[in-house]
Amino acid sequence: DMNLSHSTRLLIPILAILSISCRIVLSEDDLLNAVADADANAAIETTTPPVTESTETATETAWTVSTSEAPGNLSCVLSSKLKLCVLEGSSTLCDPCLNVVCDADKSCVSDNSTCIPLCECTDKKKIQNKDGVCTDPCVPNPCQHDGKCSFDAHLTSKFKCACTPDYDGELCGDIHDYCKDAQPALCPLGPSRSCKMQGVGKYACGCADGHILDKPSNTCTKVTQLLNTTLYFPDTLYAEAYNVEGTEERKKATGIIDAAMKQLYGNLLISIQYDNFTQGSLVAHYTMSMTMGANEPDQNVNTLKKFVTNCDTDNAQQQLCFGTLGKPFLPFKGVTAEDLRCAVNSCPANTECEAVDGSDKSRCSCKSGFTVTGTVTDDSGKQIDSCEDIDECVPGNTKCKENEFCANSPGSFSCLGNPCDANPCPGNAVCNPINATNHYEYECQCDWIYIASDCGTPWPLILVIVSSVLLVLLILAIIGLIILLSRSRKGSSVIDSTSF
Repeated sequence: DMNLSHSTRLLIPILAILSISCRIVLSEDDLLNAVADADANAAIETTTPPVTESTETATETAWTVSTSEAPGNLSCVLSSKLKLCVLEGSSTLCDPCLNVVCDADKSCVSDNSTCIPLCECTDKKKIQNKDGVCTDPCVPNPCQHDGKCSFDAHLTSKFKCACTPDYDGELCGDIHDYCKDAQPALCPLGPSRSCKMQGVGKYACGCADGHILDKPSNTCTKVTQLLNTTLYFPDTLYAEAYNVEGTEERKKATGIIDAAMKQLYGNLLISIQYDNFTQGSLVAHYTMSMTMGANEPDQNVNTLKKFVTNCDTDNAQQQLCFGTLGKPFLPFKGVTAEDLRCAVNSCPANTECEAVDGSDKSRCSCKSGFTVTGTVTDDSGKQIDSCEDIDECVPGNTKCKENEFCANSPGSFSCLGNPCDANPCPGNAVCNPINATNHYEYECQCDWIYIASDCGTPWPLILVIVSSVLLVLLILAIIGLIILLSRSRKGSSVIDSTSF
């Protein structure tokens, strides 16, 4: 046994590789002598005593290096001790790829973990197909709809597709749904938008039901109230031009009304939609989309009534009035409010929409006949009750009469009369009520003395009939037997007389 220094162990594979490239064969002594010389030179260059390491003693006794073809059928295998490729059954180093001939577009690569030679495509951007031919995975282009293919060694398919904006999927075969984007480019901002695909690369955007677009902010604002308004302007004469888009008359009238309403309501006013102008001097018909904020339902109506009543072009509130249109007045029911807080009912089953007083919000409350078991708040801030049916038919809690059957149903109950009160059973049958699920059933039973489906035939009568039938059968049987015996005796007498 011989102890080798750390530097010696490092030099062994290096010398082995050099000997392979030079096609020489070294004996163990030659190799160890060369290593010893290297150790001696290394010892001179350092003043620190080398740290010796214990080394494994190779199981192979003759360690040689060979680049020649393996003799006979010897295979190039991995040495479990040396962790190098050696000829099977020896310590001779070998190159698994030495005599391997690959196709022109392939190169031999040795698998260091198995010492098995492999022919792989020289061009690393190509893969072998099922026939072993090196091919470009992007030729022909597997990507659909003008998608761009590129090599990707990390994928099983060895390629990936870069799709155009209108398509998705591994092969760009799926139409891209722009409405599922976090923020579609053509849609209003925020979660209250609506979006619908209309074909490849086409989609339409708007606001969800109950919302209207606020153009300055490009957001959808919830409309919680509509104010249907009719204003009379006695000082202004009607003209057809007021109903024609783009005319100076219409621009002037709508501009004055817009300015007055915006100054009056501020952020509570979302938009104004003009229906038309009619005669009677000048009468304006328009609808204001509002949010109520913290106001009560009638507050916006009262605000307009008070403003019109106090409006005077000669007083200090002139800027709030209607300028050259003159002082208006409201006819009876000239302004009416339509509460839209529950116009779009998005409440789940067993709940109903309920407007929250002093707020522009609504909530989902349990319907009558249900009890609240919990409350959650959705993304829009709406409170939604979780509801459970109240069983009005619980013993001791029912409101039905003593001879009635209580049938529970979701949110309600019914009191059903005893079905036997109508005498549904035929003949002498006795009716027995049966409590079934949510309804009454009954069954008809015969007393022991009666039988048949209508319970109309008593047992004694049946016994008489059966006994009579049996008696007749018995008499007939006796008569038949007597006749047979009589015939049998006559036959015997005839035989006896002929024998003499």
